[in-house]
Amino acid sequence: MTKVVAKEVSKLYGPTKAVYRMNLEARDTEFVTILGPSGCGKSTTLRIIAGLIRADEGRVFFDDKDVTDLPPNRRNIGFVFQRVALFPHMNVRRNIAFGLKARRVPAREIDKRTKEVLAIVRMEGFENRSPSQLSGGQAQRIEIARVLATNPDVLLFDEPLSNIDAKLRDELKFEIRKIQRETGKTMVYVTHDQGEAFAISDRIYVMSQGILEQVGTPTELYLDPSTPFVASFIGQNNFIPGKVDRVDPTSGVGTILAQGIEMSTQIPDGFTSGENVTACVRPEDIEILSERQPKPQEATKATIIESIFMGNATRLHVDAKGTILRVDLRGQERFSYLNVKDKEVFLSMKKCTVIKGHQQ
Repeated sequence: MTKVVAKEVSKLYGPTKAVYRMNLEARDTEFVTILGPSGCGKSTTLRIIAGLIRADEGRVFFDDKDVTDLPPNRRNIGFVFQRVALFPHMNVRRNIAFGLKARRVPAREIDKRTKEVLAIVRMEGFENRSPSQLSGGQAQRIEIARVLATNPDVLLFDEPLSNIDAKLRDELKFEIRKIQRETGKTMVYVTHDQGEAFAISDRIYVMSQGILEQVGTPTELYLDPSTPFVASFIGQNNFIPGKVDRVDPTSGVGTILAQGIEMSTQIPDGFTSGENVTACVRPEDIEILSERQPKPQEATKATIIESIFMGNATRLHVDAKGTILRVDLRGQERFSYLNVKDKEVFLSMKKCTVIKGHQQ
């Protein structure tokens, strides 16, 4: 299969840096996702890899071959767009066969390949259906089958599920991941949906305003965001400005004092006592101590000011020494604080991430 590398690629539109010095590597057989909000440059990066947009700077490599100057039809890629683009006057079989016929593949091989890719996308028996007879999810599967039929070295997906309803989208994302594993193709996938990215990716590149913010596995990004943007974009966080109180130089464990709240946590290298920081605490990492539990020294007294039931969790807004924090309760505990208000509790911060400077 093929490794994809983009080195220092940039694309400018006047003064706007759509993509700026972006570096990306999708290893052989790896599922890599570019994640970010609308307008961050993720689709532009994908189209540069595909050859649909020419970068102003930088190079693109497939394995050790520089493909920067090659047109898309000479890169042997499969590109699945956001909108399904099946030919409405052709049935499923003819849609899949279209690219193969253009390559002068023999009819017998086209029949064989059509059956193979329909089996891969779990659409056997749909050969004679017209696109108008397919649901949105079925049409997207046929679109993927058409791409797979030409046996591309690299699969590129540009938000393929954004126009599909939520339930079907949840099913199809796992189907795409399964197809990638079964075919062993290298895949670069673009989405703005972090849940989608986390569910199916080996590694994720997080972009904002044309630049790469962080790259890592879903677990690394969630547990150890390295920039304020990633901390706010990936999941939810409480941002509490404070200072490093002390750091053990041997273990790296230290104490953060943030708005009167004391938290013990691992302090990253390069932080010093007295330095301004932001403590990022996820709502699910705040524990409400029961009345019978012993209260550790770092327990923080707070008052519940609002309780919101969200089905799989109950969201509490609490006032902790003048700072409003979000707390998520899950499991059976989420029923213990329904409609609770003006109740005093003690909080324990189970985990926090420390970022330099005061962030909003």
